[in-house]
Amino acid sequence: MGVAATTQSVIIHMNTLSRAITYQGVVKFIDDKYWETEIVPELFPMWHSDRDKLEVFTAFKDDHYQVTRNKYVRNPKDKTGKWTSYEFPVAELDPAEAKGLKDTLIEKYIDYKETVDRSIEQALQNEYVHKNELSWEKCKLMRNFLLHDSDYVMMPDSPVTDGDEKALWEKYRQHLRDIPANPSFATAYDVKFPITPKEYLAREAAEALPQPIVDKHGDFGKGSSYMESEYHFWKPTESTLQKWRQRMAFYMLLRLDTLDDSLTISNLLSHRASRSNEDLLEPNHPDKDAYINELLRQIESGEV
Repeated sequence: MGVAATTQSVIIHMNTLSRAITYQGVVKFIDDKYWETEIVPELFPMWHSDRDKLEVFTAFKDDHYQVTRNKYVRNPKDKTGKWTSYEFPVAELDPAEAKGLKDTLIEKYIDYKETVDRSIEQALQNEYVHKNELSWEKCKLMRNFLLHDSDYVMMPDSPVTDGDEKALWEKYRQHLRDIPANPSFATAYDVKFPITPKEYLAREAAEALPQPIVDKHGDFGKGSSYMESEYHFWKPTESTLQKWRQRMAFYMLLRLDTLDDSLTISNLLSHRASRSNEDLLEPNHPDKDAYINELLRQIESGEV
């Protein structure tokens, strides 16, 4: 039974030539070691043989499948042979075998993604606090994260329904957007991030501070309009990098999943970079800094 291949109807897609598996719209290029030890054994003998190999397997919704195979055809006249692709008749597929392969590929994809993600996240964490130095790139990344983290407020179904509170969030987000162009921020150490409207409103709702604390530490901006007090801002420091290490790595990891295969960073992650993912992410690997820097650049430029 033929099926029109649409992105919306595809559950999982595997291309054995490029060693790529796509699940839920996200493609992963499997490194050589994992492919040989975890994927290939699942293909023999039903899907793979010495002279007839599985080339492409696609599972659609409603248990439909599309299979392309590659078989070795020998010419008896000149005694030569070549590999030829052909579409395997869907009617000849064993539904149980096809479903079994689909379920196995989903399981392997998730396992591989989690394994690679852990390696990448650790590398991102290490690089984010590299030399424990604050930089413009890291400040911009923090700015992007804070914008991303407050996107929900602008959604139609946002839990923030009060108009005045939403106006505070709009002011907060605009300040974040203006940070790179703010002339008063000459260096990364001059950057000031606003506290969130949530924190501001919590301070305003809290009881008045004892006078001795106010005399010693100030009033923390209580009673002032939002972002009209120095206490409504905070400056990132080297210690901030340590505190934000995990959340920033997780944020970059989420953005990494949106990368298109044509981008350099994605190619670095694929087996086509001639190195496995594990090698690429080794702490002393010469390409690791380039990998992280390219990811930071693409996030900042809006490419991902």
